[in-house]
Amino acid sequence: MKRISLNLCQRIALIAAVGSVLLIVLILVVMYPSIVRMAKQGAQNQLLAQTSAIGSRISTQLTKGNQLVESLASMLVVKQQPAMRADLIDMVIEALPSSPMLEGIGIVFEPNAFDGADSLFIYKPGSDHVGRYAPYLAKGADGKGKFDDTCFNYKVDSPDSWYFVPMHTGKSYVTDPYYVKILDRDST
Repeated sequence: MKRISLNLCQRIALIAAVGSVLLIVLILVVMYPSIVRMAKQGAQNQLLAQTSAIGSRISTQLTKGNQLVESLASMLVVKQQPAMRADLIDMVIEALPSSPMLEGIGIVFEPNAFDGADSLFIYKPGSDHVGRYAPYLAKGADGKGKFDDTCFNYKVDSPDSWYFVPMHTGKSYVTDPYYVKILDRDST
C-alpha cells in the first residue's frame, strides 16, 4: 500500500474545506426553521391573494347575475301592457349567457298574475297543469340559454326555498348550491 502524504498547504486546505462544510451544515440546521417559516408564510400570502381574487371575481359575477334578475323583475312590475309569455322566455334566453354565475332563471307568477289568462295556457311551454306561468330557462352545456321546462320545485316552502324566501322577504335571494337536472345534464 502506498501511503498518501499531504504537505502543509494541502492539510490546511482540507481542514478549511471540512470546516466550511461543517459551517454550512450548522448554518442550514440553525436556519432551517426560519427558511421553512418564510416558505410557509409566502405560500399563505400567495393563497390569500388568490382566494381574494377569486372571491372578488365571484362577487362581481354574482352582482351581475343579481342585476339581471332584478332588472327583469322590475321590468315585469312596471310594464304597462302585458308581455307575451313566449316573448319573455325568448328575452331571458338571450340575456342568460351574459351572466356567468347563473345556471338558469325560474320565473314563477302567482295564478293568473302574469296575464290573467292561465286557463288558455294549460301545459303550454312555460305553463303548468293549470296554466300558471312558471318557465325555467337554463344554460346548456354550450353556455347558450334554452327553454328547459316549467318550474315545479317551487311548491315546497322550506327555509332555503328559492321561491318562498324572496316572496316572504321581498328581497332577492341566492340559495345554497343544490343538484338539479338541467336540460341534458343530470346533476348540475
